[in-house]
Formats: sequence, structure tokens, C-alpha cells
Amino acid sequence: MRKSSILCLGLSLVLSLTACSNTNTNESQPLKEGDYAAILPYETSTTRVKHVGLFNDLDFRLQIETGLMNLSKDYFDPNEVGYKTHQYLTYDELDATNGSRGLLGTLRDDNPNGLNPTTGEEFDTGNGIAIGPVLLMDAYELDFYSKDKLKGISVSLVMNSYAEVDGENVDITNKQMKSYVEVTCNKMVNFMRSRYNDIGNKIPIYIAIFTVDKKGFGAYAYDTFYQGYAGKCQELQQQYFDLPTSAAREYDEELYNTFVNYREKVSNVLPDSAYVTAEIMYQNKALARMEIHITATGKTAGELLAVSQAAREYLSMFDRTDCRYLVRIETGGETFTLIERDPGTTKTNVISTL
Repeated sequence: MRKSSILCLGLSLVLSLTACSNTNTNESQPLKEGDYAAILPYETSTTRVKHVGLFNDLDFRLQIETGLMNLSKDYFDPNEVGYKTHQYLTYDELDATNGSRGLLGTLRDDNPNGLNPTTGEEFDTGNGIAIGPVLLMDAYELDFYSKDKLKGISVSLVMNSYAEVDGENVDITNKQMKSYVEVTCNKMVNFMRSRYNDIGNKIPIYIAIFTVDKKGFGAYAYDTFYQGYAGKCQELQQQYFDLPTSAAREYDEELYNTFVNYREKVSNVLPDSAYVTAEIMYQNKALARMEIHITATGKTAGELLAVSQAAREYLSMFDRTDCRYLVRIETGGETFTLIERDPGTTKTNVISTL
């Protein structure tokens, strides 16, 4: 998926409002029903410096963190818990730059908790032997609380799905990747349980693996849920496509044709057409999210409003209601209008209009 991901709505997950009553166990309410509420006052972690340093694209970072939030809902109920971030995996625990000790570093005598292969170690990619590749790049952490009591932890491990072999980047086969993931997840859980008494062996830990390919596209590929020290790694079937592309048409011709018709109607609102593209994500072969980008350059406010109105009206052409839609109308590099349609409804909401 492109780094301008379909998860730009992540800010609506991260922000929350103070509630007027005590009905919520954390005395705060999320911006949207079914999402997690941040526990206020919010505690900012220095770990964000590490995240920004590794991936300076905001949308890419949101894709990682909001994706982790969405996956966590199967294990930690948003109606029962709120979240904090990086209460345990701090900057100092992760950082391994300039030879310092940290989880993101290589495994060696003076860094026994390093989760990357040892320098000089042979790693079988399934497509050749890589020497000491850096596979684990970053880690994100969500900590779920009911009032002041820790109820669970979710961790996203961001990994390269490729390595250098004989001067060329090659893909790591699913078999070899899964083997490395299983070992790394077990090490992470053992580290957290042994290092922090308030985690111990009782707090459930969910780990999801976000893989980044040679082109810089990312997706969640594996996950494991730990009760105690035992967990079973499973594959997450997430697939991403750009529209219009031949790959998207081959995978889901019905949706492709609907998009082409939608694009034609929106493009013809003005004499000089607007440019319409989309990014889509499937979870377990079912459409989960779709973000439509409409670029209209050199237009008046009245023209942009007309395009926005058409974009909202024709969104009804998409009859699948178990996924989330977002329409972004842009001009001159700035977002003019955001339109959203949540799962389970055909009603649309205009989030903002400049």
C-alpha cells in the first residue's frame, strides 16, 4: 500500500474528548463509538522521536498505529478499556543507535535482548543467504487500562520483508519470515514479562507484525496473542490495491467497475475534469477500507463545493456496507473536503470543509 495510506482517519482514533459523566471507566469518551478512548491527561512518550526518525511520513505511521488499534479490538474491548502508549517500551528500551543496547539492536554479548540477527550471522531468506540483516526496524506499544488497572498490551513490530543477498534485495519467503516472527515475538514477550513486575505472566499481550516490502509498501502480515508465555503465530490476510489498476480489476472486477463509473460521474461535474484515484484494503478477502482521492486544481470555491457534493451523492454507488469509505477532495496540495461513510450504514458525514 502507498505511504499515503487509507488509514488517515487514524487521528480520530488517537484523539478523545473528556466526558461529562462517569459512565466510562476511564472518564473519557472516544471521538467515535467503537474506538478506543485516550486516557486523559494524555502522557506523551519520547518514543515518538524514534518513530518519526525511522518513518517521517505521517500517514505511514498512522497506518501502523491505527491498524494496531483496529486489530486489538478482537482482544481488548474499547467499551471496557482506554489506552496509553509506550508505558514499557520506551525510547531507551528500543534505541540501539551508535552501538547502544536496545531491543531494536543486534543480538550480541553486550546486548542480550537485541531482536535483530547477530552481525555476521547467516540468515536464510528462502531465496539465498543474507549476512546479519536488519529485519526489525521499530516497535509500537498500546497499553490498555480500566481506570488505573492494566488490562492488556498490544505491540506492533515493524519488520522488513526482504534482505540483501549478494548485493541485491530479495524477498523473504513466508516460511522463513514466519519462523523469524515466532522467535522474535516469543523473545519480546519473555522480555516484557521478566522485566516488568506489573506485567508478569498474567497480563495478556497481543503482538502484530507489520511488514514493509522492497517498494516501501506496508501491511499487517502476522499476529500472536499471548496468555502467559504461550502464543500461536497466525497469518493476517491483508491485501492492498490502487485503483484503477489491472491488479485491482483482476482481484475484484465488480468493485473496479463501480469505481470506474463513480470516477466518470465525478470527473464530469466540471468542464475540465478532476483526477480521481483510490486505495483499497481487503481483510480476509473482504473489502475493509476504501479511500478515494479527488484532485481538482485551479478551481473556485463554488466549483470545489460542487465536486464535493457530487462525490458524496455518488458514493451511494458503492453498495458494500461492511467497510469504511473516505473521500478526500484536494486542491493545490491542501485538503478541501473530507467525506466519511462508516461500516454498517449508507449515511455519509462531511468531516471538514475548508
